[in-house]
Amino acid sequence: MVYLSSFEAVHYRGIDGLSLPHLSRANLITGVNGVGKTALIEAIWLFTGRYNPTLLWNTNVQRTSNGVLDPIVRLSGSVLELRGTEGGSKHEWKATFEHVSDTVQVAAKTPAQVSTPLAVAGRVNTYLDGKLAEGKIPGMYATTL
Repeated sequence: MVYLSSFEAVHYRGIDGLSLPHLSRANLITGVNGVGKTALIEAIWLFTGRYNPTLLWNTNVQRTSNGVLDPIVRLSGSVLELRGTEGGSKHEWKATFEHVSDTVQVAAKTPAQVSTPLAVAGRVNTYLDGKLAEGKIPGMYATTL
């Protein structure tokens, strides 16, 4: 089984530059309320699921039941960046939100829907080890009404 042997949250929520250079199979995280224990666990969860950028919209990570327009600004302010060593290999994961436009036309199902604009449109770009992730989800579009 592969596990993280080191982890660094460069930019995630209120965590900037937290480094855990020596992790084992079991680790104990303690601290008073509000110091970022949950944020650290979320960051590790996102890093280990880095091949699935849809996790960024998870309501538990976003801590809201409202629609999320830009998951990156809610989680990091600008660029989400996490690093770790997994199975002896170092990996880096970055995510950015690219604003596309304030109004995007939807594909019309009926003639009345032809000019129905959406409130916002954008794309989450994920970078794995310095390269734009290309695969099943190279860039995910998020649109809201």
